[in-house]
Amino acid sequence: MIAGEMGIKRLCAVCNARHYAMNHVRLDRKVKVNFANFWKECAGKFSADYRFYEIPVAENLKSMAELKPSKRAQHRRSFEKIDEIAAQIIANLKHYQHR
Repeated sequence: MIAGEMGIKRLCAVCNARHYAMNHVRLDRKVKVNFANFWKECAGKFSADYRFYEIPVAENLKSMAELKPSKRAQHRRSFEKIDEIAAQIIANLKHYQHR
């Protein structure tokens, strides 16, 4: 939503192998999250550059039909809040956009 509004065509996200903690001088640094799993949940796919995942610009929110009936009201409120925050961000970022 926000990325598309800003004219962003491509989003890249770092993979585990290229995370700074995996390349740092200290050997005791470990990544505490698995970025690969998270990016896959976000419909990310390996990019041509092995260091990154490519993330879809369009958000992939579940439809109400996919949700349990008991969770629909909660998700509806969450989606409304996401839309409200996104609209505020977009409005504020328009001051910085060069088109």
